[in-house]
Amino acid sequence: LQSDADAVHGDDWSLALAAVSGDLEELIPRAELDGALTAATAWADAAPVEVLNRGSGWGALERRLRERDGDDSLLLPGTPFGDETLGPEQAAWVELVRTGRMPSSPAELPPSSYQTSRRWLPLLEAADGWLPTLHLGVVRAHAGDLQGASDAWGRSLAEEPTAWAWRNLAALARAEGDLALAVRRYRAAVALRGDLAPLRRELIDALLAAGDGAQALAAIEAAPAEQHGLGRSRLAEIRATLLTGDLDRAGRILEEGVVLPDVREGEPALHEVWFDYHVALAAREERRPVDADLVAQVRATVPIPDALDFRMT
Repeated sequence: LQSDADAVHGDDWSLALAAVSGDLEELIPRAELDGALTAATAWADAAPVEVLNRGSGWGALERRLRERDGDDSLLLPGTPFGDETLGPEQAAWVELVRTGRMPSSPAELPPSSYQTSRRWLPLLEAADGWLPTLHLGVVRAHAGDLQGASDAWGRSLAEEPTAWAWRNLAALARAEGDLALAVRRYRAAVALRGDLAPLRRELIDALLAAGDGAQALAAIEAAPAEQHGLGRSRLAEIRATLLTGDLDRAGRILEEGVVLPDVREGEPALHEVWFDYHVALAAREERRPVDADLVAQVRATVPIPDALDFRMT
């Protein structure tokens, strides 16, 4: 749709509305759309003649959950959610709906999937085992019941110590501002699955947030060798060395380059660590404390390499 720019961007809302309405009517008349809507009622609920893509099994799982409660709102011929779409990710949930029990997977393996809908609460509250209790905590947390979530994860740990419950409790402690407790819980999680780079990264991030650069470096160095070269690990190492005052080590890593394959658009991590390094460097060279004036000076005069600049403004 194209409309008159002066009218659309002017101060008179009624004029803008009239301009767009008129041009839209010319582009595709309202009567034509109304006719298409009427015609669609003849085929919208008809069963597909040919299935091109069945999608995932989450629709079928939701249908089964609703049917258990006597709700047939997803029994739709035009958009069928067939059982043939169900797969390994839904298997434990299907069993929970069917029998009221959730088969526990090996504790060292992460759950195959999660749910957050409150519709699962009655089934999870009635089920026994560390896995449904873990999921109960997730659903409660998503609903805003953080104390209930904490209680559920604590019960899950009592039945079977897992990295997943420890990690959730650690994240909860950090969200509540208790970094010391978060670090202790993350250490318990990493002790069980230290091979998982994202889990160790959360421990290191908590240590950095607590200002403990030395312990963050120790956690980085204790990681399996294959994690040392990861972009997030190298970024964390720079942040840790800045906290410990080892600017030479931080500078070497920056000079070698840090690549984050999972960087998000607008994420400030790379340019912020660049500025933090140069602020610390300027403070050392000028023998002055870090203050707002020095930060402003560095940000105004030190260019950011293109490879590190993901700023949106």
